[in-house]
Amino acid sequence: LSVGVFPGLGGIAGLSLVLPFIFGMDPVSGLALMVGLVAVVPTSDTFASVLMGIPGSSASQATVLDGFPLARKGEAARALASEPLGMLPEGADPVEYAAWTVVANVLLNQDSFLTRD
Repeated sequence: LSVGVFPGLGGIAGLSLVLPFIFGMDPVSGLALMVGLVAVVPTSDTFASVLMGIPGSSASQATVLDGFPLARKGEAARALASEPLGMLPEGADPVEYAAWTVVANVLLNQDSFLTRD
């Protein structure tokens, strides 16, 4: 999460920073670390975009245009809370998406699914 919070430090730079640590890990753990690092960047770069007006990655340039003016008006919490909802399709219900996420997590049972012997 901290990789995306720093402005300009995106997924590729984060991968290059953790690459020396990955060589000493088993392959599954190293791959999980790399995927996890790249997956959090689009969400965590919102903080730099909204609060400082600096895009954390190229994907957050539109967030700067919408979120930073809200933060200057004192509505930073509203801008930070509404950013993930912008990724939903038009007319989609966020509550329904959250419910389907929980159902998928239970069906896949990801904790034991990924670590089963």
